[in-house]
Parts: sequence; structure tokens; C-alpha cells
Amino acid sequence: MKKPKKTSLSSARKKAKSTQKKQDRGVKRLDEKNVRKPAHEPGTHQIELEMQNEGLRRAQEELEESRSRYVDLYDFAPVGYFTFDKTGRILEVNLTGAGMLGVNRRFLVKRTFTSFLAGRADQDIFRVHREEVLRTQARQTCEIMLRRKGASSFAAQLISMPLEAKPGLFRASVIDISERKAGEKSLRENELRLSLFIDHVPAALAMFDRDMRYVSASRRWMSDFDLGDRDLRGLSLYEVFPDIPERWKAVHRRALAGEVVRDDNDHFDRADGSVQWLRWEVRPWRDAAGKVAGIVVFSTSCRWSSESPLSACSSGGSALKLDNRPSQNRPSSAKAESTAPGAR
Repeated sequence: MKKPKKTSLSSARKKAKSTQKKQDRGVKRLDEKNVRKPAHEPGTHQIELEMQNEGLRRAQEELEESRSRYVDLYDFAPVGYFTFDKTGRILEVNLTGAGMLGVNRRFLVKRTFTSFLAGRADQDIFRVHREEVLRTQARQTCEIMLRRKGASSFAAQLISMPLEAKPGLFRASVIDISERKAGEKSLRENELRLSLFIDHVPAALAMFDRDMRYVSASRRWMSDFDLGDRDLRGLSLYEVFPDIPERWKAVHRRALAGEVVRDDNDHFDRADGSVQWLRWEVRPWRDAAGKVAGIVVFSTSCRWSSESPLSACSSGGSALKLDNRPSQNRPSSAKAESTAPGAR
């Protein structure tokens, strides 16, 4: 019987060891790929989640800050903000609007706005206003009188716009215009007083704007220059008197530049050949800002003549001393008539 070869046994043992090493290397690679990787992934996911949470927190903080700014702008705006339904019920109101009505904001929601209107006429105005806003789907404006709780009524302006995202609703800004109305009333009263003064002043006096258009004229001016009962407002002096000499136009330009010009013995050669002898004074009048807004012309008609005596205005007719202080009350509705001393 033959003995097994040692070389064959040794070779098999070497082959087994080589195979075992390959398997060990495979297991090692498997451990690194499939064991270490899962251990690494939870840490990565944790960092990513923390970064996402931080981003969400920042976005939330920015949103809250933006909302806070909006609330401040809405509540503390200088005008009242109201949201109405189609019947005029108050759905939302800012603090300024609630303060205008003198009622706590929480007691205003669901109340009808008409309960704060001063009179029936104001209720009708508001009804038409809200109907027009919703019908035209466009901005509408109106003026009404509102009642403030425990106080007198005040004038207000409503500027309303429909809410496109919510059909049947509209938002309105409410502005207190009582000071403006009081100013307009005072201006009208002052204009009326000035108009009466110019109308009845015992002198031929006329007021013009910078374009030499009539603002007002006294009755004596109308009489002295044979203008009858014409309404001269807005008409150019040079259209009414196309025969005005160039030397007088130059005087008007000097007065519009701020100069006071006068002549105690001058003549006006009329188109019909007659001569009107005058003493006159031209002064600038100024607006509230102190700028020259036009001129005032005062004249005394001394006589009519086809002659030209050197002292035609040496006697008779007294000059009116005009006040050159800035005029803050430019008349806009004065009647173009007047009176003045002196015979012609």
C-alpha cells in the first residue's frame, strides 16, 4: 500500500489558509461598509435636522416680526381703517378708527357704521358710497359728518376700495378733515368780507392776478370806466381795455416785480378820441407765502376832456392809502363792481 504524498497534503493546507484569508478580508470589508456606515448616518441626519429646525425658527421669528410691524402700522396709522360688509357693518377697525368714534374697538365689531353718522343726509351719502364701491369695484370717495361718543360731530372723508379676495366686503380709510373744513370756512368768510370791502370801497379799485386777469373790482371802478354790470372775473385787463397804452403795461410789470408805482397827473387816451385824466397807484399784493400774487390798481378819475391841461388832477379826489401787507385772503368770488370819489 502506497503512502500519501506529503506534497499533496501540504498543498491542500496552503490552499485552505489562502481561502480563509480571502474570507476574512471580505468580512472586514463588509464590516467597514455595512457596520460603520449605519453608525455614521444617524449623526449626519441629526445635524441636518438641527439645521432645518434653526431655519424654521428664523423664518418664524421673521414672520412674527413682520406681523408685529404690520399690526403697529395698522393700529397706529394716522387715519382710521375700517372693513365693512355690504350692509355697512364694521368687521374690523384699527385703534385710530376706534378712537375717532370714542368707542373701545371690541364694542365696534358687528355694529353698523350708520349709527355713528350725524344725520339722515350723511346716512344717504354712506349708503350710496358703499353701493358704488361694490358696484364699480373701484375706489370711491365721499365726505360725511361723524358723531364721536361724548363729543361733537366732526367732518370726515372716506376713501374706500373693494376687497377682491372677499367679494361683498370693502375697506375704507377715514380721515378727520374738520381742521381743513374750518380753514375753508374761515377763508370763505374772509373772502366775503374782502369782497364786500372792495365792492363798496369809495374808490375805483381793481385786483388782478399775475396774468392781469380780474380778481375783483369795486363799483366805482365799473362806473368810472363805463363797464356797466359786466362780470369781469377771469377776464384780462388788456381784453377789457384793448387801448391801454404800453407805458401802463410797463407799470404793471414793475408792480408785479414788487415795486409800488404812482402818478398824480396822468391821462388815458380812449379809442373814441376822449381823454380821461387820472391819478393812480399800483401796488403788488402777496399770497400767504409772501410771494407777489398780482397787483392792486387804485385810480381817481379827475375829469373827462378833449383838452390836456397840465393840472387836470391838481385838485379834487383824494388818494387812497393802500395797505401793502401780504394778503392771505385772495378773493375768488368777489363781484366785479365798485364805487369811488371824484367827478369826471
